[in-house]
Amino acid sequence: MSALRSTGAAIAVTGSALFVTAAVLGDDVLFGIADLVVAAGLAVLAIAPAPPRAGAPAQVRAGLAAAAAGAAVDGIITLAGVEGVALTACLLVIVGGLVVAGLGMRPARPGPAKSRS
Repeated sequence: MSALRSTGAAIAVTGSALFVTAAVLGDDVLFGIADLVVAAGLAVLAIAPAPPRAGAPAQVRAGLAAAAAGAAVDGIITLAGVEGVALTACLLVIVGGLVVAGLGMRPARPGPAKSRS
């Protein structure tokens, strides 16, 4: 794992731990901060080279970038005290981005055999 990927993963895990702490405490400000920390971690992962086993590296990076953007907006609107549909939309962007990134991690399928003429 590259140093950049390790750093991004560590930041995202830290943000996730803050998120759990915010859930236990019921603190909206901490939820917003946790979202922003997770967004930073995902953004670092998005700019890092995709793992060598990724079948579609560009898809992995695009999915992580979308998830990072969704988490950043979610953090900002949470800190602003906005509730409702906007938060749900951000959550869908985050989950969708992570699904896209996960699907990009599938190994590439070998193409059809080429004939030797």
